[in-house]
Parts: sequence; structure tokens; C-alpha cells
Amino acid sequence: MTEPASDRDRALSERSLSAPRLVSLAWVAGCVDALSYLRLGGVFTANMTGNTVLLAVAAIRGDGAQAGRSALAFAGFVAGAALATALARRAAFAVEGGLLAATALLEILAPSHLLILAAAAAMGAQSAVTRRNSPSGVNVTYITGTTTSMVSRWTDRLLGRDDDPPGLPSAVWAFYLAGGLSGAALAHAPRWVGFAAAAIVAAAPVLRDRRGHGS
Repeated sequence: MTEPASDRDRALSERSLSAPRLVSLAWVAGCVDALSYLRLGGVFTANMTGNTVLLAVAAIRGDGAQAGRSALAFAGFVAGAALATALARRAAFAVEGGLLAATALLEILAPSHLLILAAAAAMGAQSAVTRRNSPSGVNVTYITGTTTSMVSRWTDRLLGRDDDPPGLPSAVWAFYLAGGLSGAALAHAPRWVGFAAAAIVAAAPVLRDRRGHGS
């Protein structure tokens, strides 16, 4: 039997992540993508739309090294998304934070291809868990759809149609931009600092939830 619309809406509301957590995760995605592009050979590890285009361009140009980096990012993202889909929400966020922390450590000790895999897997995990725990029209790892929602909602408001408030998609876009600015700035810091900062922001809600449940 199909549950009433009000029950479905209530279940979605209870399942959805809070606005502060969503915007903090948007910051993480923007930061990690900027760091990856600047430090890991011109590859995106969060934005698979851009990364797929980079893969195609590299393939046409015969740039095997760039194509390999983009392919690694895609593979890591897919693995992270699959893993997070199989896990409960808190565990998926713990995996993301752990992968970003591992990326910070690997940036000191390991070759760049392992960093690409770890960072992309973290972003795949974030994408999967937020996909099933975010309001309609809001994504925090890729923001083309979020930007469309922002523009559509502001336009509706100007036309007197206030069905969906524009505040959340606008905040997500702004924090994604802020994350990109932060990542670009942190790219000039010691090698591990940027990914460590992203790991702390990603993992902080998990630690806060754990304290709130007395565990």
C-alpha cells in the first residue's frame, strides 16, 4: 500500500541532512576539487561531469597520463559511491572522513595516483550519502542542478510563486565556491594541510552525532 504523501514528506524531512551539514559538505567538495586540480595533475575528484570531459579531451589528444589520472578518479568515485550506498549514513560519512584523512597522509608518503583514488572515493561516498539524504534539487558534490534550482526558485519568487525557498541551494552554491577558494589558497600550504582540513570538516558531524547519542 502506498503511504500518504504527508507520511512520505515527513519521512524525507526526518531523513534529510540539516542545512548546516549540507553547506559544510559543499565546502568540502569545492575544496577537494580545487586541491585535486591544482595538486594532483589537473584532475577533478568530486565533479565527475568535468572529470569525464577531461578524460575525453585527454583521449582525443593522446595524453595518456592525463587520461589515466581522470580514469583513476572515475574509478575511485564509483568505488566510494558503491561502498557508501551499502552503508548506513553515519558509517558512510565516517568512511569519507577516513578517506580524506588518508589522502592527507598519502600526500606526504605516496605517489599521486593513490591520492587521486582516495580523494575520489571520498567524494563518491559523499555524493552517494547526500543523494539519499538531501532535499530535492540540492546536490553538494556537483552543483549544476543546485544552481538550476537556485535560479529557478529565485525567479519563482520574483514572479510571486514561492513554492520552494531559494535559501538552501543559494547557500550550497556559495559554500561550494568558498570551498574552491579555500582549496586554491591551501594548495600553497604544506602538502597535507588542505586534505586534512577537508577531512576535519567532513568528519565533524559524525563525531557530533556520536556525542549526541552518548557513544
